[in-house]
Amino acid sequence: MIVIAALACSRAGRWPAGPPRLWETSVVKIVRRIGDSPKIRGSLTGETCPDVFELSDGNFAVIGTEATEALDPELPADAGRADYERIVIISRETLIRAKRDIPDA
Repeated sequence: MIVIAALACSRAGRWPAGPPRLWETSVVKIVRRIGDSPKIRGSLTGETCPDVFELSDGNFAVIGTEATEALDPELPADAGRADYERIVIISRETLIRAKRDIPDA
């Protein structure tokens, strides 16, 4: 499994006043799926599997299994997580298949 966490944003100062309130705005939209759909990856229903999406603001959204409580104590000393950030797990296959669609810059 691969752990994806939104850790750098708050430290880098991109969100100095806290997280963006994406749920209160219609500005940010899902532009496209990154990688193969769950059905192509072998999901029988294609409905409840990890997924990665590119957003209209250039950021990425991840659907995964929430694992903050279990993995927070495992973070390295130089990592941190704001109260509004969560650690989620997506399968290795999901991220590997998404790699080809992730821009280099």
